[in-house]
Amino acid sequence: MKIDDIKKTKYGYNVYSGELKVNIEISVFNEHKLKKDLVLTDKKWQEILKDNKREFIKRKSLLYLSRRRSTKEFISYLIKLGSEKELTKTLVKDYTNKGYLDDYLYAEAVIKKEKNRYGKNKIREILINKGINKEIIDSLLINHLDENLEEQIISACKNVKAKNYKDASNKLTRSFMNKGYELNEIKEYLHKHLDRNKFNEEETIKKEYLLALKRYQKKYEGAQLNLKIRLYLYNKGFNKTTIDKVMGE
Repeated sequence: MKIDDIKKTKYGYNVYSGELKVNIEISVFNEHKLKKDLVLTDKKWQEILKDNKREFIKRKSLLYLSRRRSTKEFISYLIKLGSEKELTKTLVKDYTNKGYLDDYLYAEAVIKKEKNRYGKNKIREILINKGINKEIIDSLLINHLDENLEEQIISACKNVKAKNYKDASNKLTRSFMNKGYELNEIKEYLHKHLDRNKFNEEETIKKEYLLALKRYQKKYEGAQLNLKIRLYLYNKGFNKTTIDKVMGE
């Protein structure tokens, strides 16, 4: 093939040959001394393309590491770029030796970033998914305390929307467990900060009572109907005193 034209680009040169246009990395362009009107054999052109792919991946991989990544993330990115196993292995080793890849520092950064949003269990899950090994995770989380949990629960207790205390407690418990906090700590702070007087159970239970009555009165009557309604209201989280009151007992 013959090079018909060459134009400078941000990351190298566009090389034109007929309708073909290929961006060649600067290092490859200089190494092979490419220039306009140069005639290349197919073998030479394929060699240039192979070198160009390698240099393209190296350049893109360095840009990818402009912010800290885990080794697993980095390898996944190289695979998406089409990196072969040998090149991937070489780049991982090289960048690790240079300090561009450091799973310990990466894990520290993740913990610092997420500690105000998630509990220890969720952070551990995030790190595992990022490919951080167990030894690093354990060493960083062994003394980790979920220091802001109580503050979060205080705020959540003020804003929770629920039919009654039990409903609110269950809702908040699920929410904070999904964020990776320990169940015993969640329950301790909910008991301390979730105000039972916040919920007007006598008003909300009336609606639920009428719904239950409509649902069951066609199939049941008497004591059996009362039992079905009572169980329904109990499962909705209403306490016995409120249930007895609405049912006239």
